Amino acid sequence: MYKFEHISKFYDIFSKGLNQDVKFYLNEAKKSKGKVLEIAVGTGRISLPLLEAGVDLYGFDASQNMINVLEDKAKNKKIDTKGRIKKADMRNFKYPHKFDLIIIPYRAFLHNITPDDQVKTLNLCHKHLKEGGKLIINFFFPNPYAMVNRKEGKETDITVKRKDFSVRLQGYSRHDYTKQLIHIKHVYRVKNKGKKIKEFIEEFTLAWIGVNEFRHLAARTNFKVKHLYGDFKKRKELKIKRGELIWVLEK
Repeated sequence: MYKFEHISKFYDIFSKGLNQDVKFYLNEAKKSKGKVLEIAVGTGRISLPLLEAGVDLYGFDASQNMINVLEDKAKNKKIDTKGRIKKADMRNFKYPHKFDLIIIPYRAFLHNITPDDQVKTLNLCHKHLKEGGKLIINFFFPNPYAMVNRKEGKETDITVKRKDFSVRLQGYSRHDYTKQLIHIKHVYRVKNKGKKIKEFIEEFTLAWIGVNEFRHLAARTNFKVKHLYGDFKKRKELKIKRGELIWVLEK
């Protein structure tokens, strides 16, 4: 898993999440009425609102840099995270208790780039759930038309200005169609008032997983597919243009 040394500095500037995902996960957490585990908490975009709402949430991330940002935000908002957030790998984590709900939001499951890693993560989630407990995962709907017709190279070029500095993000991607992987490179160029430019480069890889492929992964790890939604409004019609798959699995 990745340390995200540089992404953590700019994550909240560029990563605003998906339409209504925080509301969706908050509602599901409240319905569970028990302990909730968030895998890959990042900078707390989802975990902090859940904790603020009184959810009995625990979480972890593979990046200490991301956790540091989360803890700073929690301190500023006076949210108590003591004993709740830790560093761990989703392929190898352990808790002394079981959960009513486990969530892996914002496509984080795709950091498992091999089938073996995907199975390891799902097996551990199954082990840490109570009987009848739920696992909710969302990731993008692979678009074969876009993949076939795409041009490899720069995909993103965004500049965000703040009072004392500006940051330009240039994102590049390269696809491995045999292994179903996307190799991503982010270049951050930071300019302050003095016009000095600092450059930071972060590289990582994501998998892409099809619908029937994930159904097989769920069955292989003894999960039942309770629901499959095409967006966070719980529409069951799957449309590539909406771009998202939300899986609700049950132990």
